Amino acid sequence: MAAGLVEAESWLAMPTADDNVLFSVDQASLVRDGDTVRFFERLVYVEARQKDPASGSLIKEKRMGRVMNCVNKTHGHDFGSLIGVDGRHIETVHIGAAEMRMTAVPAGTLAERELAWACATGEK
Repeated sequence: MAAGLVEAESWLAMPTADDNVLFSVDQASLVRDGDTVRFFERLVYVEARQKDPASGSLIKEKRMGRVMNCVNKTHGHDFGSLIGVDGRHIETVHIGAAEMRMTAVPAGTLAERELAWACATGEK
């Protein structure tokens, strides 16, 4: 999915309870394969407060590759990237299928809203 970062993006904002976080999903990256949907999501911090422990850089944005199972109602990530306040790439991590941990989507959460959106939008 990492190749999707260089393709066209179409971000859909989703509200969060944290005023310091702007959260969105990339509609253009949504792909369905059977019961599984994959797409990119991002968190942009209004005020960068968290530092990357390895580089010491303030983190402005996190982009993740989200994987969700529409039937089992589980989710995980297969990609993660950190971007600094200066717009520079800090770190990228790719997670293979064997290492990816899928967990239950908790009720009443942003993840549950993502699941509903992705599974309805990416219908078979």
